[in-house]
Formats: sequence, C-alpha cells, structure tokens
Amino acid sequence: MKLTKSILLGQFLAVLLAVDSFAQRPVETSTEPIAPCDTRAYVVNRDPAGLNVRAGPGKTFKTISNLPNQVVEGIGIHITGAIGEWVRIDRAIGEGGEQERIFFQGEGWVYAPLLGVGGMAITNGGTNLYKEPKEKSRVVIRIPGGEDSVIVRSCRGRWMHVEYKKVRGWAAPNTLCANSLTTCV
Repeated sequence: MKLTKSILLGQFLAVLLAVDSFAQRPVETSTEPIAPCDTRAYVVNRDPAGLNVRAGPGKTFKTISNLPNQVVEGIGIHITGAIGEWVRIDRAIGEGGEQERIFFQGEGWVYAPLLGVGGMAITNGGTNLYKEPKEKSRVVIRIPGGEDSVIVRSCRGRWMHVEYKKVRGWAAPNTLCANSLTTCV
C-alpha cells in the first residue's frame, strides 16, 4: 500500500510541476523565423491609450513602451522584421514638429494592422500590389497615388505586404509613402 501511495504521490507531483511550468510560458510563442525587413510605415492606431510596443510578437508579451497619438501629428516607424502580423521595430519618431522627437528606440514589436502607408504616383499614377513579393508576379490591385487607407500586414526584405480595399498584396520597395503628413505624390 505504501508503494502505491508513493507512486501516486510522485505522479501527482509530476503533474503539478508540468502544469506550473506550462502556466509560466508565454501563451503566444512562435517557431516561425523572423523575416528580416527594412521598411517604413506610420501609426494609424487611434486608441486614446496609444499603441503598445511589446517585448515579443504577441499581445501576451510585456509592454515595454507606448506610442502616444494624442500629442503628435504623426509617428513614423522603421520596421526591421516580421512574424505573422507582428512587426519588429527599432525606432519611432514624431512627425510634424520643428524638432525630431524620438518616441521609441531599441527593439520592440507592434501589431502590423495598426500601421499604415500610402500609395505613390511614381509610375503611371499609382502603386501596384503583387500576388507574390516579386515584380513578375500578377498584379492584384493598384493603389492610386496619394491614397492613404493602406494597412500594413507584414513585410519581407524591402517588400511590404499590405491591404487596400480588402485586397492583400505585396508592394515593391520604394513604392509606398511612409509619411503620415504628406501624400508623397
């Protein structure tokens, strides 16, 4: 009987340790590798509390900074990587002031759909969105120059995956406007 109680107690303790270990892990983890990026966008989040910058790619990661939207005309950010719809940033700078104001510098993650870009009229009056991140891919939609309702979804290299009028596609490098205060036309 003592042996059975000892075995049961041991199994019970093993289960408790496993549960405790599982509870301490972040809910959102990713085995997906970070796609390196070198792109720019601006904050379109209008939450009065601002946009949280997190320690990792998911809402369960600790908030390490907050980008306000009430005290600035706009905030431009530099994107250095992506996992799914979370993008890694290394800086966020206020736009529209007389002096450059740095709101964030370091490494942090923000939810990409809270960022935006605009179309540019550099070729034939608009920006093509491609099915794949290569110019020989099929064009899925064209964003008119000056259009500013383009939502960021992700990135790869200097290509940006965006959504315009509920259509998603890839914009070639240097074909989107990343300044919230101008149309870049």
